[in-house]
Amino acid sequence: MTALQELYATWAAGNASTAQQQELMRLLALPEHKELAMQLIARAVESEGTADTPGLRLGQERLDLLLQSILVAETQQAEAPVVPLRRFRWLKYAAAIVLLAGAATWAWNRFSGPSAEELAREFAAIPPGRDRAVLTLSDGSTILLDSAATGALAQEGHVLISKTTTGAIVYDAKAGAADEVMMNTMSTPRGGQYQLTLPDGTKAWLNAASSIRYPTVFKGDKRVVEITGEAYFEVAKDKTRPFYVSIHKQAAIEVTGTSFNVNAYSDEASINTTLVEGAVRVHSGDGLSGSTGDQVILKPGQQARLNQPAGTSSGHSAGIAVENADIEKVIAWKKGLFNFEGSTVREAMKQLSRWYDIEIRFDKQAIAKGLPNDLLAGGIRRDLSLGNVVELLTALGLHFRMEEGRRLVLLP
Repeated sequence: MTALQELYATWAAGNASTAQQQELMRLLALPEHKELAMQLIARAVESEGTADTPGLRLGQERLDLLLQSILVAETQQAEAPVVPLRRFRWLKYAAAIVLLAGAATWAWNRFSGPSAEELAREFAAIPPGRDRAVLTLSDGSTILLDSAATGALAQEGHVLISKTTTGAIVYDAKAGAADEVMMNTMSTPRGGQYQLTLPDGTKAWLNAASSIRYPTVFKGDKRVVEITGEAYFEVAKDKTRPFYVSIHKQAAIEVTGTSFNVNAYSDEASINTTLVEGAVRVHSGDGLSGSTGDQVILKPGQQARLNQPAGTSSGHSAGIAVENADIEKVIAWKKGLFNFEGSTVREAMKQLSRWYDIEIRFDKQAIAKGLPNDLLAGGIRRDLSLGNVVELLTALGLHFRMEEGRRLVLLP
C-alpha cells in the first residue's frame, strides 16, 4: 500500500489529523495521482449510492473534498487560472441509477471510449456562457451589448438607452416624451445571459437562448412585455398599471409588483411560472383580450405549469397545474449555478446544451436502457468549463463521445 493509500484509508476511517488531511489533498492534487484519485471517487460514489455496499460511507462533505482535488490537479496541469473552490454539492446518481449501472463494476473500468483526461482536454476549449446579448431597436438596427462601451447607446424618441458600469441596460424617459410607442427587443444567444432594467424600473434577467420585447415607454393602463425562453423578473410596483408577461399567446402572467421566474422554452413540455414573492395571476391564452381561458393565482413558493402544444395530452391542453416548487432550484441559473436536484439526465443535458452551445444526443442503446430518464442529485457552478463538467459526469459513470459540430453523445 502506498503512502497516499494509507493516508486515504486513515482519512476515510475518520482518524486523520488536520495535517494528514491536508497532506492527503495535496497528494491527490498531483497530476501523477489523478488516476488513483478518480478511482477513489468512483468507489466512494458507489458506496454512497448503494445501501448494501460494504465499505466506508464518506458523506457529502468528504466527497466534495475528493472532487476538489481533481479540479485542482486539472487546473494546475493546464496552467489555467485556479478555479475558486467554493463548496458545492457532489453530483451523483441516485441510488437506483447506481444499481442500474451495476454496483460491482467501477466506473473507470466500464469506460470504453477515450479516457477521462482525453475527454477533458478535448472539451476544455469550450468555455461556459457569459454576458452576451443583442439589442434590436425600433428601426431594426442592432447593438451587440457585450462589446458595447458603457454610457449612452442610443436614443429612441425622447428615451435615452444606456449601458451601466455593471453591464446592465437602462432606459431613461425624459419628461414630455412623445406618445409614439417604440418597441425594442433584447435577445440572448445560446451561451449567453443578460440583465435589463425596463422603462418602468422593472428588472429582468434573461437566461441563454431567450428574448424579451418591450416598449421604450409604457403607455396606457397596462405594462406588457413578451418573452421567449427563460426570464426572471423583479417587477416595479404600480397598482394602477398591472404588468403582463405574454408568452407565445399561450399564457400571460399578470402582476402589480413581485418577483417570479418564467421558463417558456419551446422545447420544454410546459410553461412554468414560479413565484418567489408577492402574487401573480397566470392565464391560459393571451390573457389580454378578455380571454375566458383558465387562470390561477399563485402564492410564494408555488409553480404553475401550463402544457405547451407539443407536450399536451388529451384533456389537459388548457389546464394549469399548480404545485409547490423548489425555489432554489428554479432560480439557480440566476445565481450562477446548475441545480440538478431531482432532474432527469435529459433535463440536465438541455441546460448544458443551452449554456455551452452544444448539441446533445443520446445513443440508441442509452435510450433503450432508459438513461435519459435517470435522476440526478446535486449541482455544479455555471462558470466551469465544459471540460470540468464532463469530467465530473465521467467520474460518475456517464460516458460521452464528442462529434463534429459541437455534438456531445451520451453513451450507455
